[in-house]
Amino acid sequence: MKFFLLMVLFFTTLFSSGEACGKKKKEIITWRCSNDEGGTNYYKTDECCERIKGELDKDGMNCNEELKGMTGKPKREISKKRRERILEAMQCCKPPGTEKKTPEVKTITKILQPTVLRPRMFLLNKAMASTQNPVRIAMRDKHYNERSEIQNAAMKAGLDLIPDFSDRDNLVVVDYGTAQGANSIEPVKKAISTLPDGASASLIFEDTPFSDFGTLAKTVSDNFTNYDSKIQIMPSLVPLGFYQQVVPTGQAEIGFSWSSFNYLENIPSVSLDATATPAEFAVARHKALAAAAHTDLIKLLKFRAKETRSGGYFIAAIGGQAPEGETTPSNPGSQVLQAGLMRMVGEGKLALAMLMQMALFPSHERTPKEIEAALKDEAVAPLWQVESLEPKLIVQPAWQVYQDKIKTDESKKDEALEEYARVAINNVVSASGWFWVDVLKKSRGQDWDGGEAFLEEFINIAVEEFVTKFADFKLEIWYNYIKLKRTDKKA
Repeated sequence: MKFFLLMVLFFTTLFSSGEACGKKKKEIITWRCSNDEGGTNYYKTDECCERIKGELDKDGMNCNEELKGMTGKPKREISKKRRERILEAMQCCKPPGTEKKTPEVKTITKILQPTVLRPRMFLLNKAMASTQNPVRIAMRDKHYNERSEIQNAAMKAGLDLIPDFSDRDNLVVVDYGTAQGANSIEPVKKAISTLPDGASASLIFEDTPFSDFGTLAKTVSDNFTNYDSKIQIMPSLVPLGFYQQVVPTGQAEIGFSWSSFNYLENIPSVSLDATATPAEFAVARHKALAAAAHTDLIKLLKFRAKETRSGGYFIAAIGGQAPEGETTPSNPGSQVLQAGLMRMVGEGKLALAMLMQMALFPSHERTPKEIEAALKDEAVAPLWQVESLEPKLIVQPAWQVYQDKIKTDESKKDEALEEYARVAINNVVSASGWFWVDVLKKSRGQDWDGGEAFLEEFINIAVEEFVTKFADFKLEIWYNYIKLKRTDKKA
């Protein structure tokens, strides 16, 4: 369960079941939505579709072709009004490849108001907002260990925070959100390396029940089975999410969280404006999730305090935003993701409704001030002494490899660029692909087994977009590093 920042432009239009398909000029057209008896396909009536397509096809392009052209050339001049009509038509025109199962809906006649939803971010209705949707976090099976390069770099940048334990004869180490384990081994080894001969170390690796514990068990076994005969090693795997207590009260000597505490407890109940630029989208998304993220971080820090003994430590690298006054922003790759996903929409390989849900990736990238606010909360401040809070900019290691290759041999630039692009995109998909597949299964059925093929196709498309449109893109992310020491106050 490791870090990924998803700030991508999604076409998102709010439609309740049975809403009318669209409007023609200023006229409000009311149509009945159609649902076949078997419930195998839910779409707007052909008559409605033809009316809207007729409005759009004045220049000889049908709505699918125009959307494809628009996403293939993001800088193309298209009026806001026409963009809105295209989006409405796409809800109606049923692009190829979207004929998937969806829940049965009752036929309803309803007038669609001719105004565009504003502001750029809006909350859903209270009934929906009150529904809690716990996050099912699980990194992509078989791939995360070897494709989590930037997370590994973020972990290495925090190793200097680990204290010396030469005065301990027993150490309990907890790694929260350990995923498949590759980025947990080095800090754990450093923590136990200072233990005296004859000491024992209990190593607890925690993640949600949905994680790949088979790979994790092998990672732990490979690294600790014959680690050091002078120290007794006792590893444990805990299949519990970290939004609850996962070890007995007061047992942990030191806890780690590398690129995992950005995940939210529940899937956000918000929606975002489809026409926003990537920068506007990022701002709106951050504001929309800030309150939930604040509450979640307080909850996480309280649970960790309950698990940690007085004098123990908690160290974390939390993916975030640039500190105030810093001109270099986090650059996680939203532009490339946007290009790849929108190309799939234009080609009819991804439905708009699914894209809307993908926008709700359950993660919040905090600023240093947001972390400070949680640490200063009256429920948290008495529990922890803050020894360090420092932001650091972490660069995708593949970027430097790419730079070194083109300096050595300029003729291999194209090959080196594609290698860099593939590493960067694979990293993104390894961290977020599980969520995208979950979203697609909601419409295509839980028995749908095309997730791996979908992700592989997206990787290839995104790499093409990267190479042709973003050759100078440098993937880098701000991380907030915290080192906390447990006080003697009861949690």
